[in-house]
Amino acid sequence: MSISIITRSIGVLLVFLISGCDFSSDEKNPVPEVDSPSVPVAEEFVVPKESPVQSSAHITNGMTAAEVIAIMGLPKGVGSAGSARMLVYDGGFIQLTDDGRVENIDPDFEANVYAARKQMVQMDKVEEKKKSKGLVLFEGQWVTAAEKQRVLNQRRMQAANRLRAEETLRQKNQPLVLRNKNGDPIDHGPLLTQDKVTILIFYGNWSITCKNMIPTLVKFAHDEKDVVFKKVDIRQWNSPVAKQYGVVSVPDVRVFDQTGQLVGPPTRLLSTVYKYVETAK
Repeated sequence: MSISIITRSIGVLLVFLISGCDFSSDEKNPVPEVDSPSVPVAEEFVVPKESPVQSSAHITNGMTAAEVIAIMGLPKGVGSAGSARMLVYDGGFIQLTDDGRVENIDPDFEANVYAARKQMVQMDKVEEKKKSKGLVLFEGQWVTAAEKQRVLNQRRMQAANRLRAEETLRQKNQPLVLRNKNGDPIDHGPLLTQDKVTILIFYGNWSITCKNMIPTLVKFAHDEKDVVFKKVDIRQWNSPVAKQYGVVSVPDVRVFDQTGQLVGPPTRLLSTVYKYVETAK
């Protein structure tokens, strides 16, 4: 059975100090009002200013809630489980009858509560000592402020790296589209061979680099299965073909996979061409 704990103010808890502490709503036994002058407060049950770490007195069945509070101090709250009422302390709880008396006391209740209080005192001492050394509590461990900041910075860096990796993967999974100066997508379809990896070079006859690269690419495509090589002479800068395919430098080599998707940005390096072809396969 779950226990719901309801936080009470000290004013409400003083109800327990009034003799009887009847929880029932029966008209014959009405719940006494705290400020009722006709109901005497038992002065011998004075609420301790602080909950004692341990008391020489003991809780027994039949005691009133006021007597319990006089010995154990104010509870953390008033709990209920069905029709049962109870006083809740760190380490345990006390079940009360309808007229506010202790029943079915757990033999280990006091030991458990006092043990919990001693542990809290020890923890307070440890905390005070750690703080005096300039340490801070971080995720259950005492560390220096610099160590805490280092961990936080490392986590921020890891989070940023994950975001960059996710963005890279997202971009990798999206088709690469080249655009001309007008911002329109470039259609390479007429230059590609269906179901083949196509190496396409835009070149100029005046370029020594182009003249040296073309024979190498011809041989490479010939030796590779399902790879074709095609070349397009732009003739001169700002020619219609150069504008149509957005060529701004030569050699301009582009590699397309068997579905006609551009594998990577245009390159002038043979090593990159080889890498693109391997990826396209």
